[in-house]
Amino acid sequence: ICDGNDLLDTYRVTKEAFERARRGEGPTLVEAKTYRIVPHSSDDDDRTYRSREEVEEWKRRDPILRTKQDLLEVRLLDEKGDQEIRAWALKETNEANEYGEKAPYPDPSEALKNVFFEGS
Repeated sequence: ICDGNDLLDTYRVTKEAFERARRGEGPTLVEAKTYRIVPHSSDDDDRTYRSREEVEEWKRRDPILRTKQDLLEVRLLDEKGDQEIRAWALKETNEANEYGEKAPYPDPSEALKNVFFEGS
């Protein structure tokens, strides 16, 4: 179990799981506890089941902001580097979105391909 909003805690737990698997000790279930800041959908009024204060508290624990702050504190990142990373991520996201929008619809007969393990 790890704090899914804490990059270093998540890394620590997943690293342990990888090492366990590599030693042949079997699979590990990693439970990364996190929070969905936005409603489930545009039709969902999340104010009916959580307060604005709760959401604001979790926004302050945003993993991107926390990681940025950690890296700034140990001087592994500066504001210029942060802006470069954000520009790169936006470019990559836009290109992937464009690729997906232009891609043909898949053949329905392949809907279950590579979904289930069919070996022994």
